[in-house]
Amino acid sequence: MFTAAERKSLEEALATTRTGSDRSPPSSEKLKSSAVLVLLGRRKELGETCVLLTKRSESLESHAGEISFPGGQRDLADADLTGTALRETQEEVGISPDSIEIVGALPGLQTLTSGFLISPFVGFLGDKIPLEFRMNSEIERVFWVPLSTLRDPRVVGQEPIRVQNFFFQTPVYRVEGERVWGATAFILSDLLKLRHRIE
Repeated sequence: MFTAAERKSLEEALATTRTGSDRSPPSSEKLKSSAVLVLLGRRKELGETCVLLTKRSESLESHAGEISFPGGQRDLADADLTGTALRETQEEVGISPDSIEIVGALPGLQTLTSGFLISPFVGFLGDKIPLEFRMNSEIERVFWVPLSTLRDPRVVGQEPIRVQNFFFQTPVYRVEGERVWGATAFILSDLLKLRHRIE
């Protein structure tokens, strides 16, 4: 369980982060608003803080088979983008919004292939984190990754990628037999910059 001091420390760190999408090349198209939830929980048996990741179904038209955070496009019925992140998390992995405490947001960014402007929100779970999930058809698997694993030099690296006419470096994490890159990897990198405020 996260203490009040831990939550306050992370809230203060997140309050100082920029939420713009200036890391991405400019886009001439109208971007679609979306949100993801960077969900943190404490695994008692490990004694560590972990982050929740999902693998998207191979049958999806967009970002099939990629590792991601729970999230998606904003619906008209969503009060705000925080509501989008919480709704999508419940729909995709079955975790109720009532059990999640939103503590802030990480810098936003845009996807180059699908035209989304992503707003990442950070949430804490209570003292019981699920190990089994009610996944919908968009999700193939769900897993928790200790933050200490993501900081291991054997796990993280950099790779050059080309998207349309743009070339840039993306962080890449290799965990649970999966390759995490692109927007998800950038968000993880931003999260780990705050690691001293999280653990």
